[in-house]
Amino acid sequence: MKQLITLLFLILALIAKCQSVDYQKFWIDSIESSKDYYNELKTENKLETYQIFDFTPLFFPKNEFYGFIGPDYTRIKMYFLSIKRDSANQCLYHVIGATVVKDNKCDFSGIITLEKIQEYKNLKIGLDSSFSGKSKFQGILFGKYLFKENPAQKDVGIFEGLVTISWYIDNFNLLHYDNIEWYSDSYKNNQYIGTWTEYGTKNHKICNWGVYRIPFSGDLDIGVGEFSPNPKYLNSGWEDLQIK
Repeated sequence: MKQLITLLFLILALIAKCQSVDYQKFWIDSIESSKDYYNELKTENKLETYQIFDFTPLFFPKNEFYGFIGPDYTRIKMYFLSIKRDSANQCLYHVIGATVVKDNKCDFSGIITLEKIQEYKNLKIGLDSSFSGKSKFQGILFGKYLFKENPAQKDVGIFEGLVTISWYIDNFNLLHYDNIEWYSDSYKNNQYIGTWTEYGTKNHKICNWGVYRIPFSGDLDIGVGEFSPNPKYLNSGWEDLQIK
């Protein structure tokens, strides 16, 4: 019986890990294979070209992160308190932050590593063409993150996964956060797809967060024009976002 239980836990852990990997692969594939006119990407990885830019300001969210952890979509609040680019490696960023799940607050530190940067084939022009001619390049950054919570605190573990951020370069060769289509119902940015693993275990939980929308949030987000939590998950920490 003990062997059977052990085998069952191993299978469940493997399934959870595979789901995470599949989600990340699906996310990348969906971005790279998009046929939408303004979202089609050039195939070349221009990491070497763009790594000279400091992406630190883009990693700080311009709006509150919405996030969930686990199959019941328990709300997790992610806060980035400090981000610094490594002095020796332009593709490495050191992050200090905090998480809050219900009444449990934890500190974390870790890294974001740039892996790929691609340009869009066509430039977005914004609402009523208000952004036409105001940028030279637009694109998306793909990176990996690894955040470790303080082991001295309660209910802690490791966050790891994929991050994508949209950006643009203006006519003065300055890097900007891409908010060109902020008015769109489907607009999103700073998308994190990955897992949280409890220290000393193989207890993986899906944990995703982002700005405006959350990747792979299932039936949690029922909003059309903006993020709106499904009433059946309000007790999982979403009460304050309930539409009155």
